[in-house]
Amino acid sequence: MALADAPLVKVLVQLRFPTIAAVETNRGIASFQAALSERYPVMRDEQEFEVAIAANAAAPMKLNASVVRRFTNPGDPSWTVSLTPAFVALETSRYTNRADFVGRWREVLTALTEVEPAPRYYNRLGVRYMNRLVGADVNEHLTDFVHDEILGVTVLADQLGESDELVAAVTQANFKVNGVHLVARWGKVPPGG
Repeated sequence: MALADAPLVKVLVQLRFPTIAAVETNRGIASFQAALSERYPVMRDEQEFEVAIAANAAAPMKLNASVVRRFTNPGDPSWTVSLTPAFVALETSRYTNRADFVGRWREVLTALTEVEPAPRYYNRLGVRYMNRLVGADVNEHLTDFVHDEILGVTVLADQLGESDELVAAVTQANFKVNGVHLVARWGKVPPGG
């Protein structure tokens, strides 16, 4: 079933696995690239940086750099496959339905079996749906999309004075349902935030 008028802006699925050094070489991912070449013919390498700052100010800052290989199609740039030594991901800004998304994800996982050596274990599987409501009247229609009990402090924005404004508010809730972890984040962020 296609989503009609959904405020969905991006859907992402990521599989994290123990590091596979072969992914850092072109030879190690040649079969992966070939398996995806019809749908995602363009591969670009991008640098990803991770900065770790210890709580103790005396501890040094740690910087890790790695290559992210992104596979896209110039004819349809709304879909991207990302591969690093520690994860593979599929993301889209043009999600229509679960069957299409899962079918494409299955293609990515099948291609992942072509990496030598292929991952034998995984650490985490995550799926993220990102919705965004925009516009000057978004607060007026927020309750059409979100239950009042979830809105939290954002419902107080209507009670502020004319010159006052709620600039940002983000809430996070962690759930464990039937052994599955769900992290939900929502709130109001300023433009560009």
